[in-house]
Amino acid sequence: MVETRNLFLGRSSANLMRHRLESLIEGKNERHPTALFAFIFVPLLILTVIGPLVIKKSDDWSYDRLMLSTIVNLERLAAHNDNATGIVDIRP
Repeated sequence: MVETRNLFLGRSSANLMRHRLESLIEGKNERHPTALFAFIFVPLLILTVIGPLVIKKSDDWSYDRLMLSTIVNLERLAAHNDNATGIVDIRP
């Protein structure tokens, strides 16, 4: 675990051991679990919230449904008015 001499970098084992102990005492954690959690969780949350809104069917009536509803309502109104006046419509 402790090297005796590193000729390429010029560090002795004492310097290496001191560096390891300093990093252990400082307690710096190289991993960032909150950043990793946010990196994974935030896109999933966005997809969960926006996804159903994107694939949701429109509650708005289409032009065809509006026209059909208008025709049906006009026919009902005409039938109601004819029955109220006593006029019988003789259409084929």
